[in-house]
Order: sequence, then C-alpha cells, then structure tokens
Amino acid sequence: MKFLRDKRVDKILDEAGIKNAEVFYSPISVTLPHTIYILVFVNICSLNWIVFTVTFLVALVNYMFVLYMNNSLAITDDFLFVINTNYPFKKIETIDWKSIQHIQIDCKKPTWLFLLLIFSSNSIQIKTTKEIRKYYCIGIEQDAFDENVVEKPIEEFEKRVIEKGIICDAKYSYL
Repeated sequence: MKFLRDKRVDKILDEAGIKNAEVFYSPISVTLPHTIYILVFVNICSLNWIVFTVTFLVALVNYMFVLYMNNSLAITDDFLFVINTNYPFKKIETIDWKSIQHIQIDCKKPTWLFLLLIFSSNSIQIKTTKEIRKYYCIGIEQDAFDENVVEKPIEEFEKRVIEKGIICDAKYSYL
C-alpha cells in the first residue's frame, strides 16, 4: 500500500542536517480535500454570488486553520522535532528528550472545528522543564488497521515516547 508523505518534511530535515529520523508525517492532503469538495459542491448547487462569497470565506478560514494545525513529528535518539511545512506557519522546533517531563496525546473529536470541516483535532501537549506547549497534528491519524493513509499512526508515536522512558498519557476517541 502506498502511504501519503509530506516530502517537504524530508527536505527541511535534510537542510537542517538531521539524519536517521523516524518521521510521523501529517500530510496536508489528508485534511485539505474536504474544503475543496464543499466549495465546489456548494457552488455547483447554487449560482448565487452571496453563497459563493460565504463558502469561499469559510474555505479560506478552514485552509488557514489546516495550515496552522498540521504539524509533523520526527524522532531521533536525542531530540524530538515538531515540523510545520506550511507558509506562513513554517517552522521546525527542536526539543531535547532530556528536558521532556510528560507528553499528553489527545485525539478527541472536534467540537466547533467541525463547522470548518476539520474532522480531527489530534494534539500533543509537551511539558518540559521550562514550559508547556501544545501542537496540533491533524494529519497524523489514529490506527485504522489497514485503512490508514499515513504510514505511522499516532499510537506508534506514543510507543516511541514510552520507549524513551517519558510519561505519556493518551486519550483516544475511536468513534
């Protein structure tokens, strides 16, 4: 089976000189089609310019949320990398495993984000010795056995964190 990958993550890791990282991809192509389908469908069904304007604005807001909430993760022996490849939120953050005290994985179903056609709100909260940070990883799916579109599900990330000896709480919603 061919899995979706975000090749931009590989490029960023190569540019940063990071080798042999295990990558948990969060490709934007997992979440973005919903926006496009709704925009096209609504505008085919209605030739009204007001409906077009409203759906276009909803699609634009959805797109910005998807860009912001779409972080990939990379693991090496010494560091955890959080990577967002999407402009204007493009970043790579490096977190030393030694500074991480606790990680909480939350895979609840979204509430109000459903209005923006975002059907998953996977997040990872990392507590270090200095701060607590939350990262959304909406493209990293939960394990669906043979139906995943990404190679490594979020449960596998949890296993890697536990292998590093870090306390990890995971809240999964399989509905």
